Amino acid sequence: MRKIITLILILSLFTLPSCKEEAKDNVTIQTETDIYLPDTKQISVNWINNSNKHVMFGDSWILEKHDGKSWKPVNKDNGIAFTSIAYGLEPGTQSKHVYNVENYADVLSEGRYRIVVEYFFEEDIPITPDKDYTITAEFTV
Repeated sequence: MRKIITLILILSLFTLPSCKEEAKDNVTIQTETDIYLPDTKQISVNWINNSNKHVMFGDSWILEKHDGKSWKPVNKDNGIAFTSIAYGLEPGTQSKHVYNVENYADVLSEGRYRIVVEYFFEEDIPITPDKDYTITAEFTV
């Protein structure tokens, strides 16, 4: 029952508004490598939970590119859909998650990029805006 409630909450949670609180409590993500080719189809990201809390995250994410001054979303006209699923990461563990960038392959030019993902702590369910966090992993094309 707890997993069903968690999944229902996640369905409404991952809308990725642009203003979110930054990562906290020793939760980090990093790409498996710092440099990718423009025709890259997938980016592997290591989620690291060095907190004492159970972390939850989903499949939805945003790709942003640095324009020399600030981060801007990389938009695609064909619409991208995400599976509404929750992944859990126990305290003191890490896990690899693969992000499919195939839909962006035609727009990945040289530059600095980052994957932006929301996460929350299971103990904070029901989630409120102040308990919903954003975390990023940077890479270069």
